[in-house]
Amino acid sequence: MKITTGILKKVLSGAHFINVPDIQFDWIDVLSTAAIRCDWKKRNILCFLFYLPHPEKDGWYDSVIDKRGYFEKEHDVSKIVFVVDSSLYLDESIIKNKSFILVDDLFKTAKRLFDFVLEKVKPKVIGVTGSIGKTTAVSMIEDALGVDSNVLRVYSKRITPLSLFTAIINNLEYEHSFVVMEYSLYRKWHVEYLAFLLRPSVAIVLNVTNMHVGNDGIETEQDIFDAKVTLTKDVPIKIFSDDLCVFVQDMSCVYFGFSQLSGVRFIFENGTISFEGENFKISPYVLTELGLKHILMCVTVLHVLHIPFSSEHISRIQNFKPKEHRLLCFVKNGKTIIFDGEVTYSSRLLELSKNYYKEPVLVIMNLHFGIEKDIVQFENLTKVINAFVKVYINENITGVNSIFEKLLNVSKNIIIIPNPVEYCVAVYQTIFIHDGGYWRFRSGQELPF
Repeated sequence: MKITTGILKKVLSGAHFINVPDIQFDWIDVLSTAAIRCDWKKRNILCFLFYLPHPEKDGWYDSVIDKRGYFEKEHDVSKIVFVVDSSLYLDESIIKNKSFILVDDLFKTAKRLFDFVLEKVKPKVIGVTGSIGKTTAVSMIEDALGVDSNVLRVYSKRITPLSLFTAIINNLEYEHSFVVMEYSLYRKWHVEYLAFLLRPSVAIVLNVTNMHVGNDGIETEQDIFDAKVTLTKDVPIKIFSDDLCVFVQDMSCVYFGFSQLSGVRFIFENGTISFEGENFKISPYVLTELGLKHILMCVTVLHVLHIPFSSEHISRIQNFKPKEHRLLCFVKNGKTIIFDGEVTYSSRLLELSKNYYKEPVLVIMNLHFGIEKDIVQFENLTKVINAFVKVYINENITGVNSIFEKLLNVSKNIIIIPNPVEYCVAVYQTIFIHDGGYWRFRSGQELPF
């Protein structure tokens, strides 16, 4: 939505406007991320000068956020209006010829703009939480709802309150009927707080795995569920994977999955998706348990929103591909190759190991471990290694930690060779390839095969 000086003066009553011209802003820069980024070539920018010196306190950020230096820079192209905390000392030599708005609280000021835009547009919000597969789930929902409606997907590798404000203020327009977003957990209270800021109309809990154990006092899968289920608080439509029924106490929820409990379920006998007495054939992008659940979840969303399930919806879901390219699936010389370039999380690899391919092998090129408890890594990676026919390790592998070294010494299913991808493509029909962190750290380079 386009924000003008006039709107700011109405929304930010009590703020002090100094040398601020009457303009329409091209971008409101609360906090940029790699996915939600300010183009400094735009003519009119409203820039919040946030200073967050202790990111470890709340756990939203990995490093200090300090935008105060923007105020001292010369910007020849852009007309920048700065939003400044009134407690910040402003030297006369710096503020000369600058335009700025003095406020008592930067966060509350950004939230007032955020709330203003939401109140004007009033979109339905579809929220997804879970341990693995949230980004793919949200992308698939975006594609399916996009058949009939305009949809805004809020995406960043780590969605925080400030990046959420930036995304909504700049990108939400009157024509958007839906907002779809993932709600991630880095601290126990994060999902609940994001849900407080952006309350969903439909809340989905996709799965719960042990990847969060050891983080912020989380010790069990029940702890993880309790933290994530806060997304569903005061939400009219709650959707759960049916394997979470052991945790769920809300009898009004809707299930999807593989059991009779589910309103939308997959029938293995004939390979169809069944709901409301009808069966549909849709194949997942990657033939894994999670790939099937993504489809079931998406169909459930359409069902609870009373959107007629059409051939176009089937086509969108059937032809869906993950948008961030962390997971690629393709056929090369008649061989099926699944490439995983995400940071190495044992829980993620465990989900990939739950697949329906015949005699698949796993190739590990490099590792870049995320934060997981040692016992979780060992248990999950042991299951991963045993799930594949063979596991081939790149002779020049990087990122090996003590847990993985232990597995190399005890497992008989691991083979270390040079050029494992070339070998496996020549010998096997289905090859999973993991190159830890490739997507994040090696973007722009050619794939390793």
